[in-house]
Amino acid sequence: DAYTRSYAQKSIADAQVTAGDIVGAKSTFALALKTAEGANGQEMVQKSVADAQAEAGDIEAALKTADLMQDVYYKALTQTDIAEAQTKAGNIPGAKMTLAAALKTADLILQIPSGKIHVQIGIALGQAKTGDLTGAKKTLASALNGVDHINDDEGRAEGLSQIVRGLAFVGDIVGAQNVASRINDQYAIGGSTWKYSALRDIAFAQARADDYESAKKTNDLIKNVNDKLGSGV
Repeated sequence: DAYTRSYAQKSIADAQVTAGDIVGAKSTFALALKTAEGANGQEMVQKSVADAQAEAGDIEAALKTADLMQDVYYKALTQTDIAEAQTKAGNIPGAKMTLAAALKTADLILQIPSGKIHVQIGIALGQAKTGDLTGAKKTLASALNGVDHINDDEGRAEGLSQIVRGLAFVGDIVGAQNVASRINDQYAIGGSTWKYSALRDIAFAQARADDYESAKKTNDLIKNVNDKLGSGV
């Protein structure tokens, strides 16, 4: 089908990039996008192509591909990934512009509160990597305001855990601890819990800040969460 063919074409373009055939890769990426038009999963193909274009250094093409996307969730994710590539390449002003565009796109995500929070966390991490800690904290605050719009308890626990990760990354340990305290530790993911994940991120942040005493205390809390999970309490 068109979806499978477009992904195969995208894989060929990846190989061309690896081989140094940038001109050929550009044509093959364009062919993959055309093949995917109207296909089920079109946005996934577009995102994959845009990510590959950005990784290959063709930011202009990647941004144009993102602009083709009708699904604002995938578009915001894609713009965030492009900004990551710009940051890695040292184009901090460009990354900041792309992240600003991603924020505007994220504001259009109305139907999936958890999806919006997921996007906002990625944007906040991107902002922090560009040195914009003020912007990152503002984005995280917006994400926190959206948690109450998530209807299911487990979804809220996941959202809060993601926000803790962002706050820990930007060095707001107290804020991360406050949010972590709101997480119900009964909701499991991958054999542990969202509470465990949040506390682990805090402990890592404390260790990065050379605050080993606090990190040890947080690890004790993690052990308590694991003991609860193991005992079924």
